[in-house]
Amino acid sequence: MAPPGVGNMPLQPGAWHQDANRYQPQHHHPGQSGQRRPIGRPDSDYHTYRRVVIMRETYQALLSEINRMQPLNPVMLELLSLINNPDTQAEDLTRIISTDANTSATILKIANSPFYGMSGRIRSVKDACVLLGFDQLRNIIYATALEQASSGTPHQDWRDTLRRHTLAVALIADGISQQEAIDIPRGQAYSLGLLHELGKQVLISELPDLFSEFMAAEGNEKREFFSFFNEAGSIIAKRWRLPEVFRACIKHVRSRNLDFKPFNREVRLVQCAHRLAQAWGYDTPGETSTYQEAEVLNYFYPDMNPDEVLPPVRETLINDPELSA
Repeated sequence: MAPPGVGNMPLQPGAWHQDANRYQPQHHHPGQSGQRRPIGRPDSDYHTYRRVVIMRETYQALLSEINRMQPLNPVMLELLSLINNPDTQAEDLTRIISTDANTSATILKIANSPFYGMSGRIRSVKDACVLLGFDQLRNIIYATALEQASSGTPHQDWRDTLRRHTLAVALIADGISQQEAIDIPRGQAYSLGLLHELGKQVLISELPDLFSEFMAAEGNEKREFFSFFNEAGSIIAKRWRLPEVFRACIKHVRSRNLDFKPFNREVRLVQCAHRLAQAWGYDTPGETSTYQEAEVLNYFYPDMNPDEVLPPVRETLINDPELSA
């Protein structure tokens, strides 16, 4: 059984190349009439194939560039490393954050947003640690990294749509993770959902012209973009020193299968949350769907009852001040 909305998924690696011989032009012997033609496919399909091959070559070059990209300042990179170290104390984060005024200001702005219900009460990073706890502070640091990495894009409307989608996926992943069968910490579930579109979130600012091409693309070309963004996001996650589980969820959020040991549970949760967000109208830019909520949940978690699990999760999204704005 294919996942819901499989038409939006990228092609499996090598799918075009495995079929490439069908596109080779037929060479006529001397004396034969007629022009060369692609075997088995009309000219339009052959040109589409050639364009996709060129796109893949271009993307490989871009992925090499992304490996050298440094969209975050050194303070933020150090924070991202510290928050995934089990020995890190709140005092360590406070000390690092205090060395950079811009990072400190962004963290305080997010901590005082309506989402955390602490409007105006958090006046320092120490307040954030005490009042919100370490897990919430970790998620605020992730949100701050995204804020820094995606700022400055000319595509503000698309960025806002993407922000709403990723926040919805984070909340859905957090909500579903409360089910006993999931066995993923809520704080981690939220973070995985928040960062699952990291490739898009960074490249909408770093490569705005390419993002415009993505939004205009259709069919197989669009699917190639999905593969590119997923791969780019995995590379960026490594550059950000995120744990391997983040890289797996980012790279495989649109994959056709669910076998990604040792991160099967996490990838499954993010895939489910991604599609539920779309089913509830929180689309990611360039990707629409006709998913049905019960169909999605039954595919990923057949033992769960949609009528019991989904209403409280959806209620959380409806009541979230940032999503309802």
